[in-house]
Amino acid sequence: MKRIHHMLESVAQSLNCECQHFQHHSRLSVGHGTRHQDIEVRVVDDDYELTSVVLPTSDVTATADGWRGLARLAWQRNADSDIVTFTFDDRDRLVGRVRHPATTMDIEEMSLYVQSLVRECDRFEYLLSGLDRY
Repeated sequence: MKRIHHMLESVAQSLNCECQHFQHHSRLSVGHGTRHQDIEVRVVDDDYELTSVVLPTSDVTATADGWRGLARLAWQRNADSDIVTFTFDDRDRLVGRVRHPATTMDIEEMSLYVQSLVRECDRFEYLLSGLDRY
């Protein structure tokens, strides 16, 4: 955990954002102008997993047709992205996710992944809702 904390502190400093560490995850709060995105970073198996919410459960599960439509849009965006994958998490939220082996991750890669996740999740959130909630 010490290694990931060090990397996240370095990324937070370079992006001028807030970094918090908790027992099982860390959180980066990245804002640019009026746009904002929170990123949770966890160690999952032997990987670092970065996740950011695009839409909350209430928006995702409002209607079955809406849920299917979101799944189709996420699938289409996944076809266009090499870094960020959009999926539904175990709480039925639409999230963007980046997963990378922990042993080979360095600060430059972490910074690239954080910036990519922020950009892609923020764009998708705005496209779907017109809002900036996460």
